[in-house]
Amino acid sequence: MTQEEIEDEKAKLSDDQIKDLIEEYHSLKKKVKSISKRWNFLNGALSGYSDYENMKEEIEEWEALDSILTESESELERVKYLLKEQGITKKNHPELFKKKSTSIQQVEPSILIPYRKGEKWGFSDYKKSIIIECIYDEVKTFKNDYAAVKLDANWGYIDVHGNTVIPFYFEEALSFKDDKAVVLFMGNAYEINNKMELNLIDLTPGYKWCFGKETYFQSMDTGSSIIFKNIQISKMSFRDKIFNPLTPFEESLSMFNQRNMVNKAMIPFFEDSKFGYFSADKSILLPAIYDDGYDFEDDFAFVKINNQWGYINKQGIQYWDDNDFSEG
Repeated sequence: MTQEEIEDEKAKLSDDQIKDLIEEYHSLKKKVKSISKRWNFLNGALSGYSDYENMKEEIEEWEALDSILTESESELERVKYLLKEQGITKKNHPELFKKKSTSIQQVEPSILIPYRKGEKWGFSDYKKSIIIECIYDEVKTFKNDYAAVKLDANWGYIDVHGNTVIPFYFEEALSFKDDKAVVLFMGNAYEINNKMELNLIDLTPGYKWCFGKETYFQSMDTGSSIIFKNIQISKMSFRDKIFNPLTPFEESLSMFNQRNMVNKAMIPFFEDSKFGYFSADKSILLPAIYDDGYDFEDDFAFVKINNQWGYINKQGIQYWDDNDFSEG
């Protein structure tokens, strides 16, 4: 559009036209944000991947998005210019430029607990009322308002309302920590942020990535492991630990006292080939009925019983719905 055409357009603006421009502004803003996320993702993926022959589709999509993004940003600037010429800017009319509010009830991530219904996972509140439907194959706990969830073969991220905020692109995905997460995409490990910007993580030669409750490098020759401390999410399960600190009740308490770990919310112990938990002051005792488990984190622990995994709280309440299980 030429300057003359812009001048002609702004001279004809009515209240309804200004309202339409505001709507167009929000629509373009949303479009640019959405395209930017995918563009950032592909840009990071392509920069860390050398086999471009197998990335033809991704390269074509990136080029198409680059063109659409440039055009959309240009349109957005046009709308902002026309509004500015009418004396409407973010500075003097901030209410018009604010992101439109929704009637969706705010949900605190801290009350969302991974909940298993049969073989599918979702999230519930403390009273076991379902907040996010159980449609996922696997889930991880909410961190930084996002949760990694698996649908079919791939992982993505959802927000506290169950909206997909980062699509299901990844072979593996870990929880966010300090506004970043680690994902596995086409065999490479990347750090990703909530803008979907990817940064390739270089590995020590001869090592590969292992994903799970703990992220680490593993030597392809010797099998030895190097824990990647910066992005460690949680500890390995009790049975998977290299050393076994789990002993009967009194010895377990004594050992944890010696290690100055009595501030832990719950301490695991081992009895008759099963695991249980107790508080340091012995006011809470969860019997040794679990086949495996992880340390308590944010008042919940991930445990295995009857060949199924699920979450319990410090009272032993089970956050799952399965005919094979009863309330603990």
